[in-house]
Amino acid sequence: MDDHIGARIGYWRRRRGLTQTVLAGLAGLSQPFISYVEAVRVALIEIDEGERRNSTRTSEELAAAVERVSALRAESQYSPISAVLPGLLLDAAAHGPRLLAQVGHSASECMSSLGYRDLAFFAARVAVNAASEAEDPAWIGSTRFVYTLAMPIESAPTTSRVADRALAALQSKAADSRVRQVLGQLHLSASLVCAVNERPDDAEAHLTEATREGRSLGDPDDGLGFNLLAFGPTNVGLWRMTVATELGEHQRVIELAREIEPRRLKVANRRQSYWMHLGRALAHSGKTDREALVALINAERAAPVPFAVNPLVRDSLVAMMHRARRRAVPEDLRVLARRVDIEALV
Repeated sequence: MDDHIGARIGYWRRRRGLTQTVLAGLAGLSQPFISYVEAVRVALIEIDEGERRNSTRTSEELAAAVERVSALRAESQYSPISAVLPGLLLDAAAHGPRLLAQVGHSASECMSSLGYRDLAFFAARVAVNAASEAEDPAWIGSTRFVYTLAMPIESAPTTSRVADRALAALQSKAADSRVRQVLGQLHLSASLVCAVNERPDDAEAHLTEATREGRSLGDPDDGLGFNLLAFGPTNVGLWRMTVATELGEHQRVIELAREIEPRRLKVANRRQSYWMHLGRALAHSGKTDREALVALINAERAAPVPFAVNPLVRDSLVAMMHRARRRAVPEDLRVLARRVDIEALV
């Protein structure tokens, strides 16, 4: 097995190895959070088994609740989302497949960002099935997108085929602007999977298609777009950074970062991704640790919970701490290390 692929598999295994208590501590979350996550699991099992309860909300109340979750997603406020997800999933299932597709998508993103990859995958499957039942092409594509993100790294070849099939199935529906945004986003996720699978030429081909679509559509007027995908030239640039990071092209990441104005990234986890990739790239050489620290602090401020549970961030901080021990460890680095629970080196 290639050393890089082995390292990536190790990353996911270490991430899965976080216990619930440790995860809650890392993310600065309260213990009730644990019960919320387990309630999400129970709700997904019930829905997957075809069981349906009577809704506790009217259609108007449910629509308002879904909008509130969307607003929280935009700010990466995953702790309050996790508190309402169990009931929201069950009520959405009672109201019909399109709403279930939307809430399932949100659940997958939330669970993934909190480090619960198994639940992210489960929620994505529920969302995909609901979207297919609803026969809504935009939601079929959007749920397929989040499904590709939730699939394990070990299944990269299968994930690539899933993305390709989704792209092919949606081509005939591209008159819908929502579908075009989803097509662009699927090209981006397909590009990342190709990079993981060590197929850089295929990764670039998907990026080229996404770039073409992004230039045609432009950035969303509200910066968010359909289902917070935020697809457009700015987001394509961000994903180019992500793919370059996966390919180990650290200098390329730094160059790409100069072409992006992070304030245009209206979704918090996108801003976090920008600063995280830049910080890790700057930290890689060991010669620009001060600049790396500033970038990583910005990443933590943008979306503290996903930052805290990301083991690749922890790896970068550990390396920076080791280098800094030869000198005086900056207080900002000590603070950031404590927030991701690197106590031994602080």
